Amino acid sequence: MTTEAPVKSGLYRIARLDSPKNSQLLSVRPKHFHSEEYLLGVESESSASPEGGLWWVELVEGSIATIRNNLSRTYLSYDGDPEKDKPVTLSTEPRQWTLQEAYPEVNFRPAGSCINVTFWKDGAWGPELALDPVSLEEDKVGVALKACSTRSLSQVWCFTEV
Repeated sequence: MTTEAPVKSGLYRIARLDSPKNSQLLSVRPKHFHSEEYLLGVESESSASPEGGLWWVELVEGSIATIRNNLSRTYLSYDGDPEKDKPVTLSTEPRQWTLQEAYPEVNFRPAGSCINVTFWKDGAWGPELALDPVSLEEDKVGVALKACSTRSLSQVWCFTEV
């Protein structure tokens, strides 16, 4: 039995639910000026590049999807096998993720769909790991795989169709 995805295939902004007015976007930016290398992070909407904050969600089956950045044309990924605290990176190879509605019992609804993004590997869900912001050096915010927590709003992302 496949589960229906909380969003359809399309172009989205992906923002943290726990940021004020969903103002922190999952985004990429060039590593250096005119660079073809890109860095993944979480940035304020005002500092994120317009294209770097847009993501193509392509449903594969049910709630399984790939997520590709509009600027870098690279996919959300991680190196090797998924494990707790592993950094989420960008890759030219698609990686499959499960999109699950978060907190369906909540009475409020921000713009867009509230979603937990968990990994999918070899046709099975692995341990409960989800995308979660992490602090990096120089006040930068990255993304890593963290243990799923139903009480952590930092793991809930708002997908707003563009």
